[in-house]
Amino acid sequence: MKSSSKYVMAILLVEFILALGIRTYSLDARPMHADEAVQAIKFGQLLETGRYEYDPRHFHGPTLYYLTLPIAWLRGQENLAQIDEITVRLISVLFGSALILSLFWLRDGLGPIGTVLTGAIFAFSPAMVYYSRYFIQEPLLITFTCGALACGWRCFRNPKIIWAVTTGVFMGLMHATKESSLISLVGFGAALTICGITAKWTLKVERPYTDGPDIHRTVRLGLVTLISAALVSATFHSSFFTNFSGIGDAIISPFVYSLESGHEKPFHYYIALLAGLEGDLGIPTSEAGIVLFASIAAFISFRENWLTTPAGKLRRFLVIFTLTLLIIYSLLSYKTPWLVLSVLLGLALIAGSGLQALCDGCRKTLPRLGISALLLIALALLLRGMQLTNFHYYADARNPYAYVHPNTDVHKIEDRINELAELSPHGRNLQIKVISEEYWPLPWYLRRFENVGYWNEMPDEPDASVIIVSANLQDNMEAKISQKYQVEYRGLRPGVILLIYIEEKLWGRYIEKIDEES
Repeated sequence: MKSSSKYVMAILLVEFILALGIRTYSLDARPMHADEAVQAIKFGQLLETGRYEYDPRHFHGPTLYYLTLPIAWLRGQENLAQIDEITVRLISVLFGSALILSLFWLRDGLGPIGTVLTGAIFAFSPAMVYYSRYFIQEPLLITFTCGALACGWRCFRNPKIIWAVTTGVFMGLMHATKESSLISLVGFGAALTICGITAKWTLKVERPYTDGPDIHRTVRLGLVTLISAALVSATFHSSFFTNFSGIGDAIISPFVYSLESGHEKPFHYYIALLAGLEGDLGIPTSEAGIVLFASIAAFISFRENWLTTPAGKLRRFLVIFTLTLLIIYSLLSYKTPWLVLSVLLGLALIAGSGLQALCDGCRKTLPRLGISALLLIALALLLRGMQLTNFHYYADARNPYAYVHPNTDVHKIEDRINELAELSPHGRNLQIKVISEEYWPLPWYLRRFENVGYWNEMPDEPDASVIIVSANLQDNMEAKISQKYQVEYRGLRPGVILLIYIEEKLWGRYIEKIDEES
């Protein structure tokens, strides 16, 4: 390993450690999002039974669940009641941080400065940090995507079977993680095709591959990549060859998800999100600096003689890849903020490459000072945005990344019911009825109770020791209950108010305890 590569690796390791520290700090402070809770319950079923079956209509790919198993085992947890927020979120922390290390394979394309600066972006990006503390597929997806990019780049630079296999493995992991990975794979294909066509035009040859062994080698490596990807994807989707119908379900899943509705937003939503125009915190929380440097790099990529250097080739590929993703995601009416991570991955890589090009192109002191000052401002804003979105306003509706997010009242609901269970003669068998059209993530917070029921509409007999009911059903319930209750009001998330009805005798025990303690 050359000395410069050693320095790059050392800095990437430092960035990796910093990223781990940032992502694990107060990891359980933010309430579980509804999507997190759904997937945590699904993981609990796998942990308890050892069984998993891929469902093309719900929950996305299996890698998130299978790769979380070792964390639960290492923490001595064997069932849903024992796991906690730290267990399920650590998988995203680990992969969101490991993303930085994959940059080492791209160092000859990004350049040493570009590599370490991209690592800093990965470590401190508000969106990347925020969703690396979520139990969702996106942190794994972008890490596998970057792994496929990096190994594909190594295969381009050094065409060997090992790099074709590893590229395929990462592509297979992408597909086994989430259905939207197909958009990234389309991006790969578009970038390869356009780069190949423009290279032909630039070199002014009719057939760039006239040497038989070269084209044979290219086809052979391509087949190895596809076979490796298919094997990895099939292994996970078939639940390690115990459910072969999962392979067929994985094939039809894009058609299922293409019919998905909800979360409709305008074409420009992701552009506005990246530019900091979404949300209402009144402070800089966006990746606008990344977008700025990526735009500069994109301009450079179409001005330079890109075929003359490895950096130029990689930069052109990344620009086309990222633009393809941004266009496809923007055209889809279904939009959630975490989907932007795949686009942000490409933008960060382009920005790092562009910063390297700017440093290489500026030989005079004054321009270099200007670039350094602009970079420091961008990093400062990135750090400030990361701090505010992740550690101050992590469940605030004004935070653009806290999308339809439960507020901290869910912790208060959990604490209150735990206190009541300690006072009830039924203990954890306390009867709880949840009556609301929207109640997630409450099943996660009530997972340790044995006598909980959920209704989307009012049951004939709503009475229970504790009733959790949405405000719009209160009048209907009041007409049906036969006992007396103490009522507390809590918010589930913006626009959703829950009422906690506590049986009068149980509430009396709670008041007695408070009086004794005071």
